[in-house]
Amino acid sequence: MKNRLLVILFLFAMAFRPGYAADLDSVYRALDSAIKNKLIYDARREAKIATLKNLLQKAGRDYGRTFYLNDQLSETYKAYRYDSAAIYLNRNLDLAQKHNDIYRLDQTKLKLAYTFASAGMYLEAVNLIGMINRSKLSPDLVVDYYSACNHTYGEQGHYTQDRRTNQYYSRLAQNYKDSLMSVLPHGSQLYLSFRETDAWNIKKFDEALRLNSMQMKGVKPNTPEYSIVCYFRSVDYKGKGDVKMEKYWLGLSAICDVKQAVKDQASLWTLADMLAQEGDIERSYRYIRFSWDGTRFYNAPLRNLQSSGVLSMIDHNYQLMTEKQNTRLRDYLLLISGLTFLLIIAIGYVYVQMKHLAMARNNLHVANSHLIDLNARLKKTVQSLNKSNAQLLDSNKIKEVYIGRFLTLCSFYIDKLDSFRNTVIKKAKGGQLSDYLSSNKMQSLKEQDLTDLFRNFDHAFLCLVPNFIEEFNKLLKPEARMVPDKDELLNTELRLFALIRLGVEDSSKIAEFLHYSVNTIYNYRAKVKNASIISRDDFEKRVKEIGRGNIEKS
Repeated sequence: MKNRLLVILFLFAMAFRPGYAADLDSVYRALDSAIKNKLIYDARREAKIATLKNLLQKAGRDYGRTFYLNDQLSETYKAYRYDSAAIYLNRNLDLAQKHNDIYRLDQTKLKLAYTFASAGMYLEAVNLIGMINRSKLSPDLVVDYYSACNHTYGEQGHYTQDRRTNQYYSRLAQNYKDSLMSVLPHGSQLYLSFRETDAWNIKKFDEALRLNSMQMKGVKPNTPEYSIVCYFRSVDYKGKGDVKMEKYWLGLSAICDVKQAVKDQASLWTLADMLAQEGDIERSYRYIRFSWDGTRFYNAPLRNLQSSGVLSMIDHNYQLMTEKQNTRLRDYLLLISGLTFLLIIAIGYVYVQMKHLAMARNNLHVANSHLIDLNARLKKTVQSLNKSNAQLLDSNKIKEVYIGRFLTLCSFYIDKLDSFRNTVIKKAKGGQLSDYLSSNKMQSLKEQDLTDLFRNFDHAFLCLVPNFIEEFNKLLKPEARMVPDKDELLNTELRLFALIRLGVEDSSKIAEFLHYSVNTIYNYRAKVKNASIISRDDFEKRVKEIGRGNIEKS
């Protein structure tokens, strides 16, 4: 609430700055916010009334205290609920008569007359004024007397429909105004207000605004007095033809009325009337409905009459606007219905297409599954074929190398046999053949031939598989790994498994080649397998794979 008050003070202060342009949107937002919080402001006034009533009950028969609290309740009710304000003023009237208190009796009559005149009860107001003896009136009540007379006859003249009657009451009001101006302090709010009205009547609107600004300095924001000054400032701007500033100050006055829970809301229904004439029907309807609710609560016949015309006009315009909106909504509904129908058809079509697409996707998924399966099988076939090609290349390479070695050895042994034949013929002719054949030299020739055969085999094999010894030892435990002698390329065990690497797995063939018994070959194979770091069943398979890549590359 403090923040909102600061906003209003800021707007008020800025209004007097040169070049200032009223921010109507901010005023409307502040007014809408105040209307939204109406119950809070009403509750505050009701709480104040409840407090005064509670004090009144406790006052008992204390005349002065009771009179004061009745007066306070009438002041609190004055702009809130007319009939309740009149009730408490009538109670004070009875109290003053009972105690023969002439001063308070006259004071209360003047207040009640002013209240009656504001509510349009002019006959009652005139009767009360007529009951006062002006010559015996206390000097302290002269201002109140002239003020009540001016207000009563001024209201009568303003709202009468007869021209002659209007002129009569207007002259009376003017006379009482002149009398009032003669007794008012020149710097008082009421005096400045009358001078502002006089300036406005002769179309000196800038002078009227100047006098209004002087009044602004003497009132506090967010008070009923501030609301009244704001209202008359809007009237001054109306005279100047500045509609924007007129609405701006009406808005500030209305905000103050709502926050003070004032139900006699002339500012708000005047603003609503202007908005309706400008075509802002929705906003004007909200404001006049709120103002009408307040007027009915205030319960003054004149205010009901004043706002009923505006309410009727705005309500009629609102109904027209509502009918246009309903017609537009009906057209939109038909359009939306048509679009909805087309949308349903489109959704149905899309649904059918999605089903076809789902079936196509399913078929494609099945086909992809088959294709993936075929690709997997093809991959396995290619891998098998690659393996077979590698083995074939390995076998072809081995055959190529050993066939070359075989042809070389054949040529070598043909030459050697021819040399041996010539030696035998020569020994036979000399009678030395038997001695030659039985000599140790013949035995050494066999051993030399085996040595040459193994050396050729070892050399050819290591040319094919140069890393055989290293890879073979990796399959054995460290303590069982083999290293050939300096004059050997391969030892017997390495040569045995070299033959297995070349594809010779039959122990009898291996024994025949190495000139060992089959049992010896079995024992060698078992011994080496026992020293393996892998499974016995996988050992020879791993041996066959040693150096396969090297053979393929070569």
